[in-house]
Amino acid sequence: MAKHMSNKEIAQSLFLSEGTVKQYINQIYSKLQIPGDVRVKRKYLLEMMEGKS
Repeated sequence: MAKHMSNKEIAQSLFLSEGTVKQYINQIYSKLQIPGDVRVKRKYLLEMMEGKS
């Protein structure tokens, strides 16, 4: 995600299904209690990783 890869690209690089990647990402959002839709969550998480939040 930090490399701005799509779920499909992440899945291919890790030899996982796209559904598995989505599940893992949703678990990350849940544990970090990030609200909003997918686009908002992804933007917020990337900002956190870059140290902007």
